[in-house]
Amino acid sequence: MADVLWWLSIGVLLGLTLTQVLGFDRSKPIAVLQSLSLHALACALPLGVLAALDGRWAIAALSVLPLAALVWLALPIVKARRTIVAEPAFSLAFGNVLAKSRRPADAVAAMVATDADVLVMVEFTPAMHDELTRLAGGEYPYRVAEVHSDPAGIAVWSRIPMTGEVVHIIGRPTVDLTLQLASGPVRVLAIHTIPPTLRAPEWSDELRVIGDAAGHPSEGDPTVIVGDFNAARWHPSFRRLLARGWTSGHELLGSGWSVSWPMRGYPAPPFVRIDHALVDTRVVPVDVREVSIAGSDHRGFVMSFGVTAFGVTPGTAPH
Repeated sequence: MADVLWWLSIGVLLGLTLTQVLGFDRSKPIAVLQSLSLHALACALPLGVLAALDGRWAIAALSVLPLAALVWLALPIVKARRTIVAEPAFSLAFGNVLAKSRRPADAVAAMVATDADVLVMVEFTPAMHDELTRLAGGEYPYRVAEVHSDPAGIAVWSRIPMTGEVVHIIGRPTVDLTLQLASGPVRVLAIHTIPPTLRAPEWSDELRVIGDAAGHPSEGDPTVIVGDFNAARWHPSFRRLLARGWTSGHELLGSGWSVSWPMRGYPAPPFVRIDHALVDTRVVPVDVREVSIAGSDHRGFVMSFGVTAFGVTPGTAPH
């Protein structure tokens, strides 16, 4: 029985490693396990040490492979951080306010309290719309929204003049808008994918379609993709999106290890970031702070951005 447990343990870690190397996440159990990659692969260290102490040299040797995968996956987070001096051009608050929340008024109040120039909310319901109108209807005159009583609802309210529309590029509505800043236009693509726990192949496809809709990061207006991706760096489909030229704002600011889910309603503590702001090289995250959203199972954030005249190479500062 002891032998079975030893081999079962290393087998799970090797299986997880293989899915990462092969870049496969179009299966619910695999996508769920991959979301735990940081913690699961780290278990290879005590497993290998214990195996060596017990004289199980094969298992000790095999434990090196999950640890190597962990380093490979985590190294980009370490390398992404950079110091860039830029003047903030606008601030954006994002939050999944949870359609089934029992505290919709408090969730909306938390978003308003951020005092961000742009509010982006998903799972935005009619009750939340009414409350937001009551609290801040006069402060945010520019709006694009599609309100639903289910998780499909989405809204973008802005103090900054903007043009935009709701588009249906994925299963849930997406907002494609352009902020008219004094320094020039900035595109914001606000998204909310389905979770892989519903339909993993469709979720993976949605991440690809988002990349198609966003276009090449060096073309068009400077762009931010923001939303609940229901995906982490630990998911190959999300890494493929990043590989198209996008960078996590949290990682650039040194907050790549922060988590946003689950904040409530689950037995596990928060362990993964699935809410992101991705930027091209012309949009510079200046600072970020996390936002507690009453009644939601997500933690939101407020991020300020500067806009450079030219692309910024990671690891450098604009002149």
